[in-house]
Amino acid sequence: TPLPLPPVPEPFRLPFHYGALHHLGIDWLVDPAPVRALPARHHPALTAAEFGGRALVSLNYQLYFAQYPFGGSVTQEIEYNVVAFPTAGRERVPELTYPQYAQGWEQTKLLGIARIHVVCDNPFAITAGRALYAEPKHPGWFEADLPSLNGPAHETWTIRCNAATAGPDDTLEREDTALLGLTAALDGLTPAPANT
Repeated sequence: TPLPLPPVPEPFRLPFHYGALHHLGIDWLVDPAPVRALPARHHPALTAAEFGGRALVSLNYQLYFAQYPFGGSVTQEIEYNVVAFPTAGRERVPELTYPQYAQGWEQTKLLGIARIHVVCDNPFAITAGRALYAEPKHPGWFEADLPSLNGPAHETWTIRCNAATAGPDDTLEREDTALLGLTAALDGLTPAPANT
């Protein structure tokens, strides 16, 4: 018997619609030994996938706009993920190379992103992520230099993520502690289709 979807808590609604989205995803193939412990700790029914004997971790930066009945909201967040599959479905997971996975060859849809940490600069989005998706979402703030049609032509993304705390009345109180910094210099690279 199929399980019913859990109820959607007020004041949230599904599906969630973006008004605009800028997104950078960076994948790393890494030694699987330390990665195996992450789903075991955060998502015990999942197992870290492997591609040619390497585990796949990703950072996904998002800058998005969403509109609500009470007005608009701009949000930045960065997700740290492990690509994993339901352990109970292990025998149905196809053997793939990373390029095959990135290009969407995996048709079973058993492989997916297991969120390990999410840092976000919008208290409403933090609450929604926790309530709707059980995301391990925490407050932070960002400094970013992004490709833009309204600026000099380039394809380099520079993102710095810093610690914050949630203050009263859904405010964000910035801290000086740096959590993560990355630069993705994509200038001059030939793009290829990918399945995000």
